[in-house]
Amino acid sequence: MEDVEVIHAWSTPRSLSTSLMYSFAQRDDMEIVDEPFYANFLIVTGVERPYRDELLSRTEPDVNKLVKEVIFGPGKKKYRYCKQIAYECPHGILSELLKKGKHFILIRNPINILSSFHKVSPASFLELGYPGLLAIYTELSELVAAPPVINAEDLQNDPEAVLRGLCDDLGIPFQASMLGWEAGSKEYDGVWAPWWYKGVHKSTCFMKPRKYPPVSVFDWVLRGGAVVLEGLCAYNGKVFKLDEHIDRILYSAKALPVNQVLGEEAIKDAIFKTLISNGMLKSSCIKLALICCKKVTFGKCASHDDLYNCTLIVAVERKEPIYDKSAGMKLTTRAAMPNNSPNLDSDTGEARDSIIMDKDGVSSKINATNIFMVKKGEVFATNIAKSRLPSITYITVVEIINKEKLTLHEQAITLSEFHTADEVWATGTMGEITPVVMMNGCVIGNGEVGPVTKRVIDAYKDLIEESGVAIPVNHDA
Repeated sequence: MEDVEVIHAWSTPRSLSTSLMYSFAQRDDMEIVDEPFYANFLIVTGVERPYRDELLSRTEPDVNKLVKEVIFGPGKKKYRYCKQIAYECPHGILSELLKKGKHFILIRNPINILSSFHKVSPASFLELGYPGLLAIYTELSELVAAPPVINAEDLQNDPEAVLRGLCDDLGIPFQASMLGWEAGSKEYDGVWAPWWYKGVHKSTCFMKPRKYPPVSVFDWVLRGGAVVLEGLCAYNGKVFKLDEHIDRILYSAKALPVNQVLGEEAIKDAIFKTLISNGMLKSSCIKLALICCKKVTFGKCASHDDLYNCTLIVAVERKEPIYDKSAGMKLTTRAAMPNNSPNLDSDTGEARDSIIMDKDGVSSKINATNIFMVKKGEVFATNIAKSRLPSITYITVVEIINKEKLTLHEQAITLSEFHTADEVWATGTMGEITPVVMMNGCVIGNGEVGPVTKRVIDAYKDLIEESGVAIPVNHDA
């Protein structure tokens, strides 16, 4: 037995800290200690874990003795790697602990930590450990020097480069054996391993993070993930644009691994039966969900299950006005970020919805609807090549504009152009045609529903009255 040099690896949970511990364990000059202060943390905080009693029975209760014998005691190899979770270290000994050995900090994107932690246990601010990690970094910087900091994502993307750099910072030689390990549990794992190490036990090296293919927010097929969603409306005993909506849901279904997709007549039959059974023939919203596996509730399906054919769910509800067409609605602005997650940029506090801007600052759509504006009697809409949703209502409104002999320009439209427009309206299946009277606090026109907007709304109402597929009231429900 001889004195060893201790390497403290400080991190938060779910930061690839166990993978890194396995990496260092492959060296021929390294001993491993897995979270030596975990038991003390459970005692002090009272946090319950299914392995609590077993862990407490196996751990030295005297923290000072644990530090002296387990962490800094003599060993058989030159180095001892201590995997340390920042918040577990007792405050009374932290300063003394930081004065000895070598230290580095492992960090990871909080989004990845949260999702990983939650798979095992509900996350708490305490157990995410950021304040503790910051305190350790600050104190090390004051006592000795700023410690090396490595990023888990960098470690996944280029493990050899990161490990070589870390070894150089720690003053130890790099060993190629650190790049891989055998799958399965390890003799130095903590007793909590069956709960927390299931994923890493399947691994044999640092795996590159999964990259999801970029999907446009305007891709109608993929908006529902493993389910194709479609909405349509019934008015006065007829379903408006029924054939067009069924064509779209069947077209969309081809993009998913769906076996034996229902045919057009079967979908119509299901819609009619649902409307008649619920007595909703005059004014109702119809929501369709075509799911690629067995499902009994309306919503998204989490898995693609080839054991079952597709399921069609039809939900109907009374159609209430979504927006006030007489007074109009107010909008705010959101920006479509690179990962396609809208980010709130501006909010007046009274906005009912938000217009999304693309990366070039061009107005694109309002959540699930499209947007038009009027200047000097001429109508402008975002062009389809740039950012418009493939909307049935949009096409219908364009037909109305042409029938009314209005001039239509389809082009890129900036936010300032909307702010200075004479009139603005939004189109969508459920909201139909809704005037917009304010955007980001800027009054549109005179703040009232404009004449062109009223003209298009009236024409749309007339179209609803005179068209649609009749609901067969003698249909066997």
